[in-house]
Amino acid sequence: MGYRSDVKIVIATENEYWLKKFLIHIELAYSDDPLFKEVIDPSVCRIAERTMYFNHPYIKWYPQYDYVQLHEKLMHDVQDFRGGYTFVRVGEEEGDVEKRGREYDCHVRLDDAIMIQTESHFAIDEPEIDEPYISPNGVTA
Repeated sequence: MGYRSDVKIVIATENEYWLKKFLIHIELAYSDDPLFKEVIDPSVCRIAERTMYFNHPYIKWYPQYDYVQLHEKLMHDVQDFRGGYTFVRVGEEEGDVEKRGREYDCHVRLDDAIMIQTESHFAIDEPEIDEPYISPNGVTA
């Protein structure tokens, strides 16, 4: 069955302009990867304003998995687009918590549950998205 974790990642840029540049970059850099569409699928990734929200409940999150490595690349790459990230993983075992990134960039805090907060500090389960991102190649995020 394997060890499971709940994982949330928030990738945020300075503004919408930089997020659009980042989205174009990741599509050009990673669209050949068969897992790319899975990573930005709307069931696990929401895009709103200047932010990408990833929600992976009850997932096998092993560093050697290609799916995990692709997320790591996104978190690394956003730093070249006036952005940052917050990564939080809560494992099945008590005390198994991993947190990386700078929470003040992404408004994420660790509580009894993982919550995403907007800049107004109003907790939400999932951000509302007015318009989906559609890339020049027709990929929707």
